[in-house]
Amino acid sequence: LPTGLSSTPPASRFIFPRIGTAAAVIHGIACLLLMCLGFGVAPWLGAGAIGLSLFLIGCAAPGVPALLAVLTEQAPPRQLAMAQACLSVVATLAIGISTSVFGHLFDPSTPESAARPYALSLVLGTLGACPLLALLVPIAREQLRALRVGEGAGSE
Repeated sequence: LPTGLSSTPPASRFIFPRIGTAAAVIHGIACLLLMCLGFGVAPWLGAGAIGLSLFLIGCAAPGVPALLAVLTEQAPPRQLAMAQACLSVVATLAIGISTSVFGHLFDPSTPESAARPYALSLVLGTLGACPLLALLVPIAREQLRALRVGEGAGSE
């Protein structure tokens, strides 16, 4: 949480204007998937993998306001509130369901069973990220192109 809270203001000041909000969301997704991988290998690699995974949670934190910014930029004004509400509902349901399911899967008695929920979250997270990435990559390319054009106009 401290890393997430301390990373969001600098990200909105320095990262979003340089790479765009869609690229920041893609970065956040990548950090979350790497975090799942880090927690999954932690039973074998130890505390270093856990520390890296916790750091990656903070690195992924700016992806949330970036996703809201992408929604604001892309959604029609009449559907913006509905899109933001759907995002909140989906996130709340995902957290609630995964907490109870992963609680039954987690067994610290062996490294394999301790890694099971993180392997499942990596697979499900990758499957969930694919359609989102298919929507975000063209937006990120457009934003990066516009940022490069803006930089070129500013230097002349």
